[in-house]
Amino acid sequence: MAKSGVKLLFHNSHRSLEAELQQWLGQVNGQVTIHRTMMDSNQYGHCLVVQYEMSGGPVYRAKVIYDRRHDGLEEQANALLAEANQAATPLVALGSNDYGHCLCLIDVAPEK
Repeated sequence: MAKSGVKLLFHNSHRSLEAELQQWLGQVNGQVTIHRTMMDSNQYGHCLVVQYEMSGGPVYRAKVIYDRRHDGLEEQANALLAEANQAATPLVALGSNDYGHCLCLIDVAPEK
């Protein structure tokens, strides 16, 4: 039976959060299937939760974006989604705090 788990990532900077996510994906790509993502944000930063299963899986790619305005974030997110692998249903997580809005998008990388 495949082992399920969660990966929790926290940082006060969306760029650093993305770097931590990229590092983790580099370690587990091809070994996990990601089922869900969630994000919560507060005045201290952003906490990203990635629910996965150790069952082998595709190679994922991710992007974390931030904007002070919701309409700016929406514009960036729609541009990312337009480039995402729609066949694999991209996973999106959003967190907001007093400073702005942070969004994470994880999708399956296209085969080379």
